[in-house]
Amino acid sequence: MEIHEIARWTAWPSLLCYALAVGMRIGPRPGDWKAWSERIWLTGWLMLVFHIFVAMGAVHHWSLAEATRHTATQTQAAVGLNWGGGVWFNFATVAVWAWTLLPSRKRTLNPSRLNSLAQWYLAFMMFNATVVFGTRVAQTAGAVICAGLLARYLTPERPR
Repeated sequence: MEIHEIARWTAWPSLLCYALAVGMRIGPRPGDWKAWSERIWLTGWLMLVFHIFVAMGAVHHWSLAEATRHTATQTQAAVGLNWGGGVWFNFATVAVWAWTLLPSRKRTLNPSRLNSLAQWYLAFMMFNATVVFGTRVAQTAGAVICAGLLARYLTPERPR
């Protein structure tokens, strides 16, 4: 297996932890799921950090220019735009997710509004990582996961 493939596979544990934790948080659930969803949420973030380290270190040899070129090539192939700025969105994803790990009392400004924005940003990035930029298998899996989370979000018995 090529290092690019290994780096791609290191993203999946993070994506799956994200989907599982979100699914546990947005639907009807037993009370003890909160602690488990928080552990899974943290694990997902740690796996994302690991994925970034593998991708930057093993694939791009710690060269931001190389990572930007690679991202531009992927973006060109996926959406027809030769732009490498998406690499910064990936770094921002780590920061936004880390922010959601802070206890709500430590978040500044309007915690609930910013938390909603953070959750929508993370959902957007997870959708892009799988459905837009993924392989055929990843696109299918990502579409199923996103559809499942959306259906769970729209469930009437969801706590509001």
